[in-house]
Amino acid sequence: MKKITCLLLLVSVIFLSLCSCSADPSCQIFRPIDFIEEKIARSKLPGREEGGETTLELWIGEDVTDFDWSDYEYIPTEGGNRYLGKGYKTDENQEIPVFSHYVLYDISGFPDLMSSKKAVSNILITDPQVKVYGLTVESSIDEFAELFRSLGYEIEFLNKTVVAEKDGTKFSLREESEYGPRSIQIRTEITNKKGIHY
Repeated sequence: MKKITCLLLLVSVIFLSLCSCSADPSCQIFRPIDFIEEKIARSKLPGREEGGETTLELWIGEDVTDFDWSDYEYIPTEGGNRYLGKGYKTDENQEIPVFSHYVLYDISGFPDLMSSKKAVSNILITDPQVKVYGLTVESSIDEFAELFRSLGYEIEFLNKTVVAEKDGTKFSLREESEYGPRSIQIRTEITNKKGIHY
């Protein structure tokens, strides 16, 4: 009888911990559902070399929970963390000059905004030396669309931008405009179950 009582008490404590933890985003208790959701989300991410040579330091969806950012410049932003790639610098006002060359990484919870695991959720590239699947910001829209179409992505043309989307990840190539230089952007879908707004 004592064993059953102890077992029930243990199960009750675990259950109450899980219930109270679900309301606290800073809670670090292991929750099997979070583990499963993360594994499913990661299985949908595109491979780093899937379509050709890629020279980025970090990849979309890469786990950076324990990453050392000391060699990267932090850019203040609401709702997450943003870093310039290694070796790129801001101006004296800690802003990125509009028509400069850089790589920018956005970091957020993954697969949900409130997840304790942190991952690269967005990458913006304006540096023509950086390759993504063998493409650079100087590649043509037709080259970009052709490559991603061959990889099974849905292609959409919007004004001066081509967007390739598959399994919640978007790659886009944007022409130069008055708002900035040519760029490649890579974004992955992040859920927001708690409806957090910044």
